[in-house]
Amino acid sequence: MNSLPQKLLGRPYLQDGESLASFLIRLGKANFYEPPGILAELICEGTGDEAFIKDRLDLPRQVTVFERITRLAQAEPLQLYVASAHCFAQVITPPESKLDFLDLPERHVVSLLPEGVAQKLLRSVSACQYCPLCVQQAPYHRLNWVVIATAACLEHKCLLVNQCYNCQRPLHVLDIVNAGCSKCGVDPGKAPCVYIHNDGIGLLAQQVIQAWLFNTSLSLQSDCYLPLRSPRVLFRVIDGLRCTAQRLAISGLTYLHTLPVYHNSLGVSFELGSRSLTPYQSYCVYSTAFKAILHWPKGFYEFLDAHYGQRGETVRASSIQKDLGSTYSHWLQRMWRHAEFDFVQEAFNHYITERYGISPSILHSNRFRNTPELLDSFSEVSINYAAELVGVTPSTLQRFIRSGQLETTKDDPIFVRQVDVLKLYETWNSSAGLKEAARVLGVSEDIVLAMVSIGLLPSAQNPATGFPSWQFNEKDLYQLLEKIKSRTNVNAEQCRVNTFFVSLTCASRRTTQIGLNAASILARIADGSLQAYCWPNSEFSCKDLLFDLNDLCAYIEAVKEERGWMSRKEVTKRLKIKDETLAKWVRTGLLVPAVVHTNAQYFDKATVEKFFVDHVTSEEAAKLLRIGILAVQRWVRQGRLQAVSGPGIDECHDYLFNKESLLEWRNGRLSFGEAMDLLGVSASTLHRWTCEGKITLLDDMGGKQRWFPKETVLRLNQEMEQKHALFT
Repeated sequence: MNSLPQKLLGRPYLQDGESLASFLIRLGKANFYEPPGILAELICEGTGDEAFIKDRLDLPRQVTVFERITRLAQAEPLQLYVASAHCFAQVITPPESKLDFLDLPERHVVSLLPEGVAQKLLRSVSACQYCPLCVQQAPYHRLNWVVIATAACLEHKCLLVNQCYNCQRPLHVLDIVNAGCSKCGVDPGKAPCVYIHNDGIGLLAQQVIQAWLFNTSLSLQSDCYLPLRSPRVLFRVIDGLRCTAQRLAISGLTYLHTLPVYHNSLGVSFELGSRSLTPYQSYCVYSTAFKAILHWPKGFYEFLDAHYGQRGETVRASSIQKDLGSTYSHWLQRMWRHAEFDFVQEAFNHYITERYGISPSILHSNRFRNTPELLDSFSEVSINYAAELVGVTPSTLQRFIRSGQLETTKDDPIFVRQVDVLKLYETWNSSAGLKEAARVLGVSEDIVLAMVSIGLLPSAQNPATGFPSWQFNEKDLYQLLEKIKSRTNVNAEQCRVNTFFVSLTCASRRTTQIGLNAASILARIADGSLQAYCWPNSEFSCKDLLFDLNDLCAYIEAVKEERGWMSRKEVTKRLKIKDETLAKWVRTGLLVPAVVHTNAQYFDKATVEKFFVDHVTSEEAAKLLRIGILAVQRWVRQGRLQAVSGPGIDECHDYLFNKESLLEWRNGRLSFGEAMDLLGVSASTLHRWTCEGKITLLDDMGGKQRWFPKETVLRLNQEMEQKHALFT
């Protein structure tokens, strides 16, 4: 047995509601053991061959630690236990978790809080929360501030604070006891308070949670009732709903409970994890979770409806997992499966029957597989909802009823038995392979696969998702066929006299030039953008479709216009060039097609127009440069001008220039005559200045052409004007 230390001379009393961490700090200060680590070493040090004791002093799990603190402080072991968060173990430990127990002296058997639960649900000693008004009354840390779910002081009806209001630094319990921030020295008791006395729901939530924690009775009004379960079970439910509320708060849930009056100091963004919560955030999410168990199960249903994002009376056909996320997959399906949570499971089962009914996603969910008796909750469904379940229109379902495939109930002709609906669903949704799908639609297997690739036909199974073969729902096949038929013109007279009709195969060949195939044509028929024809009085099939050549040509032109495409012929006409020239420009990348389908090239209309504006021919270049066309051609050959196309470049017959580059080249120089005019001198004077070196000619022009840099001429002109101004 470990040897006990000697009694300390300074032995302060444990204050009312004081936390063990706070008491140990005051005990050390009373005996001048500062910093607090000195007292911790005294408690945990070994003697002789005994090893150093490893334990948390604010939450000890070893009886030896309790005995040593008892010896040093001359306090009762049970008092010390009650001052630790272990006293909350019977409330905040999940029912599915096993509790550990400790034998204290004097035959006291007490429960211990699991370390994992403490990590998630308790504030740390180095980042505690406190009530400023309580600290003003007596500077010590209270036990009821330790639990994260406790976000308010019930005595003063205000929110707790978790940082120094001056430097925003997290406060240690030592800072509370010393009544001063260790960084800036400001008294925590002077922090401003945010009051909650006008917030009925939030205040009630804190009263109930703290009553659970300290095992005190609380009288609720007659209109406020909670499920008749132990606080341990109810706290676990609230904490699970708190996780959901916290996740939804991150995504901007409007259902989140907040204070009636907004405070700027409270506007901190939510993050995942319980320890990331500020007191105000904890207050909001736990109040939201508390509302969900208030007026059970009505509040629970309202919470789930807010999670889903729609009002309760909306009948849903989507999956529970998609609608409710981790609330369903993690909490309802895993964490709340313990027998203690049967009331939650029963309420949720009732919620499903009210909000969802029997839909395919519900029927095939794990919950229905594990709880087949849920099916008994549904006996009859309306014709409209039955049509939704089967996946057809109400009028189609009426045809099933008229044909005897489905019977209405005797009491009410607008209802059918859910068992019969499920049988019809299985029949209607039977699957077909790739070969059968091609036969039903009247097309090749390749066209069926192309229809899948463009989203026209959904597949139930395919090799890309791990299945060995393709499978299609017959319902989808016949619905697609019906949709195409509804858009097809059945006109016998027109089919007889019109000699310009072509088949689907021929139509797909003609529309290949704009990137369409047979599947794309069928999609255009289905959405009503392309007219098709067929013979009447025949079993409808896609292979019987006919197309008017005039319609096809008009559609092709409409597609080109919509996409801003120009054919080669249109481009050559617009640019006034030959097709041979265009081919050379495409080959050198001077003008690139926007898209190529088989042998057809299409150019972007805006790009062609910009090309037309940005480029000029030799004749246009001569006009811009105010020289002869032969001079332009000669200057290109001599390297004075840069062409983008022409002889020696891409072997085109005529030169082509970039207009902007040409103008930039021309604007940088002046001819001999232009220089004379600008300077206001005679030709002989300008010639003499040139010989004297007063003005320099460009050396890249060669021959007899005499050109000057425009900048040089302008500078000389400025100098002449300045001299003239001086003399006058």
